Order: sequence, then C-alpha cells, then structure tokens
Amino acid sequence: MKIQDSDTALELHLVRLNDDQQGVASDPEFHIFARSGTFSGTNESVHVLRSDWNAFISGLEQLESVRSGNARLISMDPDEF
Repeated sequence: MKIQDSDTALELHLVRLNDDQQGVASDPEFHIFARSGTFSGTNESVHVLRSDWNAFISGLEQLESVRSGNARLISMDPDEF
C-alpha cells in the first residue's frame, strides 16, 4: 500500500500474513518506508497485532464507503512505526 502527496509518502509492504500450523491467524509483519521532504527512513520488520490490523482494514473500508472516519495502524512496539 502506498499513500502519498507531492512531497510525502508512506509505503507498507506486507512481509507475512498467514495462519500458523493450528490454523490460527498470525500477526502481520510489514516492511515500512516513509519520506517527507528530504528525510526518508525504512524499517524492514514492523509487527502489528492481528486485532489492530483488522481494525485498520475496517477503518479503510469505512473511509472508502462513506468518506468519513479514520484508519489508524499501530505497531506492537511504539518505537517500530
């Protein structure tokens, strides 16, 4: 997923999202790239709780359907994202 405007961008690349051997959904892992003006940074391994991922997707769906609301993605470690 890529979100951008003229000089700012955020890219989320899904590294892992699957079920474990018992069929339980795992927590997703992302590679993140951010750019704002001349600053840019990357983190190759950001983990998100499955429940936070589901809430983010629901928020995106609401934004798409009614053009109102918010979608917030929270990492497990506040220093990761």
